[in-house]
Amino acid sequence: MNRTFLITSISNTWHNSIHLAEQLITQAKYCGASAIHLDISDLQKQHFEFIKGYCDRFNLPLIPSVQSKEKFDWIKGSDIKLHVMGVDHLGNSTTCASFVQSGLPTFFSLDGWEKDEFPLGTSFRNIKYLITKDCSKKSYFSKFNENVNG
Repeated sequence: MNRTFLITSISNTWHNSIHLAEQLITQAKYCGASAIHLDISDLQKQHFEFIKGYCDRFNLPLIPSVQSKEKFDWIKGSDIKLHVMGVDHLGNSTTCASFVQSGLPTFFSLDGWEKDEFPLGTSFRNIKYLITKDCSKKSYFSKFNENVNG
């Protein structure tokens, strides 16, 4: 039996307020969230570490999305087990390649992707694609069981 994995994103709602982040994470846990997503591109390291620790207290994995190698190094050194990439990562091929080749399990959001093929192909075992509500390419669904989570 497959288990539903509900990811709650607090990326655009915590407004750099640690108190609000705590409230959002607490409410997400009580509402049945499986994990918390947070874009850490504009985050200070101490805020990242605090939010990661707070999620850990609730046994909620933090799933960050990052744009830079520096922030990616933060997650590699912090027991993060999964991260998120998206179409915007494809603009910097060197950074994108280092993320993928790290072997860290990665969800790749197809939000905004217009082509029929998967952006990074299907040969990376650590990449799983997420279909979002805005994706409309029917060819994705023929490969759903093998390559897509969501």
